[in-house]
Amino acid sequence: MALRWASSMLLYAERKFRRVRGYKRIPELVKLLETLDNKKASA
Repeated sequence: MALRWASSMLLYAERKFRRVRGYKRIPELVKLLETLDNKKASA
């Protein structure tokens, strides 16, 4: 029952969500951040 309630609330809330600008470039950002983190860890 809790799963059904949570699902219905997510569907309700979904109407209020907005698309993040630049969402198509998020994988590129993740790669860049991982590269920077690896450089920092090795230094």
